[in-house]
Amino acid sequence: GLTPLEEAKMLLNPSRRGSGQAMQIRMEVLTLRETINELEKRLSETVDKVANQHSELEGMRELENKVAMRELILAKKDTDIRRRDDRIAKFEEEIRRRDAEIQRMGTEIARMDQEMAGVDDELGKKVQGP
Repeated sequence: GLTPLEEAKMLLNPSRRGSGQAMQIRMEVLTLRETINELEKRLSETVDKVANQHSELEGMRELENKVAMRELILAKKDTDIRRRDDRIAKFEEEIRRRDAEIQRMGTEIARMDQEMAGVDDELGKKVQGP
């Protein structure tokens, strides 16, 4: 096949020119080649656009996956925090229970101290005599 430039040179060369019909056919061939070139250019641009859109879509999918992973991580952390809160609540309950136990012991010790003081008083009176 001839390039459009070679085709034009051939058309301009008087010795190559044939009948008017041949000239018309050559002009139509040139026009068709230009149309084909333009369509190929447009097709190439469209392919590039589609490739770019595909690339953007892949990027969006990657972002969606990252977001989903972060959501999973946050959900796990949330669960971990709830578990810790539950453990803290149990520790606080245990501390309250032990505090109450210590207070009961303190009350018991105070009562025993009073009893001992009473016994000491009795002993003191007996030792000193009437």
